[in-house]
Amino acid sequence: MQVKKRDGSLQGFDREKLKGSVVAAGVADNEAESLTAGVEVWMEGAAVDGAVESQAIWEKVYGELQGLNSEAAEAYRKFRG
Repeated sequence: MQVKKRDGSLQGFDREKLKGSVVAAGVADNEAESLTAGVEVWMEGAAVDGAVESQAIWEKVYGELQGLNSEAAEAYRKFRG
């Protein structure tokens, strides 16, 4: 799976990077693993020509975090800037 970055470049999806950012936001490791797995499944359906825009991934993760842990969602949002 590829991620389309803001500048239009493509990068391979790094699940550990995503999971790490969720853990860094304050989510327990097991919950972060579950969230990451769910995002991967979502990406399969959201992909266009094998790629998902990074903004769409960010929005999906942020939305999931809002339902899981509002403080972690806020930390995730602040980290992005």
